[in-house]
Amino acid sequence: MPWKYGFKSIKSVVRIRVMDKQPPTSWNQLASHEYGFYANVNPEVDHPRWSQASERSIGEGGLFSAKRIPTQMFNGYGDFVADLYKNMDLRKFY
Repeated sequence: MPWKYGFKSIKSVVRIRVMDKQPPTSWNQLASHEYGFYANVNPEVDHPRWSQASERSIGEGGLFSAKRIPTQMFNGYGDFVADLYKNMDLRKFY
């Protein structure tokens, strides 16, 4: 899932199960007030403690560079994944 990186990124796939209900995740169990299931798909919805409107470009200037770029919707993968979210309220399910 390339548009979910950082705190939500999968590291490996060992099994795929189709569920009839949304499964719990480590992050939304530990800090549900901060991380929703679909977290980090909408840069217009801020994290409770920081803005998600911009991000650092790791490639240019390194991880600790002060240079920031606007965060793109679905982290730039909108052409590929936007249909997955077409009937969702992305302010609620950010």
